[in-house]
Amino acid sequence: IMAAMAFEKIFQPRFAVKRDFLLKNKLMFFPGIYHEDEEWTQRMLCAIEEIDVTKEFFYQYRQCREGAITGSIKPKHIWDTFTIMERTQGLMESFQAGTMQYTYLGKRMAQMLLGNILNTRILNKEQRKTAFSEMERFLPLCIDYFTGLKGKSARFCIRLFGIKTACYLLWGMRKIVNVLHR
Repeated sequence: IMAAMAFEKIFQPRFAVKRDFLLKNKLMFFPGIYHEDEEWTQRMLCAIEEIDVTKEFFYQYRQCREGAITGSIKPKHIWDTFTIMERTQGLMESFQAGTMQYTYLGKRMAQMLLGNILNTRILNKEQRKTAFSEMERFLPLCIDYFTGLKGKSARFCIRLFGIKTACYLLWGMRKIVNVLHR
């Protein structure tokens, strides 16, 4: 799993997995959610015992094509990310704290939570209230895994102001950074 974590930091993940491994570990996509590969990849990396890394391309990942779900953010992205986080939490419970798998899953949870913090700006007031409630549920598992400048800012804001105010502050910080980088 350590090689896989390093692999994710260096490259866009590309996996070729044997069919027997998928069947043995019951690794099928969770139906009906966007980004089903996010949830699947975590389970696969936690089940795998050995991994070979290659720079070869197996497919072309076209993220910006017209009509692609990765090209825009819709409320379904946010709610499906919470579904993935819930399933990740269940997977985390099968590992002891401090193991590579537990740490990897905790970091992924933190990344997903930060993504949802930034994405909730598209929700209406009532949806945002529900999203904040969901974030508070996952926050204890994620807070210690925020890393880097963005993560430290998020951790500070959340601890100081709570999840709702932290979301508004982080949205504002993102707007300022975008203006400065123009």
